[in-house]
Amino acid sequence: VACSQTPNALTAPSAATAAASLAEKSAADGSTLKVTAPATVSPANNQRAETRQPTLVWLNSTGIYNNVGVAYDIELSTPTAVVYSRTVGESPNYGSHQIDAQLNYDTVYSWRVRAHIGNPDTVGPWSEWTSFLSPTQPVAATTPTTTGGTSSSGSCIGPFSAAGTRV
Repeated sequence: VACSQTPNALTAPSAATAAASLAEKSAADGSTLKVTAPATVSPANNQRAETRQPTLVWLNSTGIYNNVGVAYDIELSTPTAVVYSRTVGESPNYGSHQIDAQLNYDTVYSWRVRAHIGNPDTVGPWSEWTSFLSPTQPVAATTPTTTGGTSSSGSCIGPFSAAGTRV
């Protein structure tokens, strides 16, 4: 017995024709690829990143009808603008990407990721935005200089010269 149904396509909606506009081919969230949204893992939940070039980690999308090899689009933004975007390849189960730019200190960043194949218009849904804080700017340590005085223990052993030797 043969199946009379047309097989489900990887792109949405299944019945879309090549002549249909992008809006007609898109799901309500703008996605045109039948995959789940990736899930952001880290950094997340406003945690502070350990470096100014953190590694973003996410759980991969899965195909709704078939699993296919995809690339991932990453967007990183401040509260006012997208400041970094990259497309990276897929790895099994989860993806990761180390930011290759130095982020500003003490700044809130948000990021999201989505799957895509081939044509940039064939995309899955974006993950939820998640936020993190960049590292705290280090404070430069100052070393005290002595031009005279007493020993480091505070006892009055005798005065010291600028070179730190006893006079």
